[in-house]
Amino acid sequence: MNTSRRLVRALLVAAALAAPIAVAAPAHASTASNGCTVTPKTPYHNGDFTAAGLKRIAYEVEITCVAGVTITVEEQRWEEDANQSDDFIGDSSLVRAFPTADTITWTITGTLPDTDDLFDMYEEMYQKVHFKVTSGPVTSGWTNWERSGVRSIHV
Repeated sequence: MNTSRRLVRALLVAAALAAPIAVAAPAHASTASNGCTVTPKTPYHNGDFTAAGLKRIAYEVEITCVAGVTITVEEQRWEEDANQSDDFIGDSSLVRAFPTADTITWTITGTLPDTDDLFDMYEEMYQKVHFKVTSGPVTSGWTNWERSGVRSIHV
């Protein structure tokens, strides 16, 4: 067999072996930058209700950083609308120093909005995050926005 056929066959085998890995990718996307990794989790009803009986929604962000950095995270909460622009619900920010390497879960809790018409009994909730990292006198630029999964929650 000549060299070009061997190369093509090797590439096909490599592609076939890589395909199952791509299918097994995690449900939540993560962004890594300058010693930190941030993962926005899909929002969920945390089991609590307001005094008015409205559901409380948890928006979790997992943050892992190496020692000696400070991270600034901006988080936005959204309700997805298929046929129109999404509804902005709110935002939060966090500044956290990591004197030692650590992983934390930052949880923002909000009330489930009712943004859709009377016939739509579900709100489709998601969040977006981006961040920058400071190490000594140097601060990185903001990462691109990373979006969580969407969860339909009955109003």
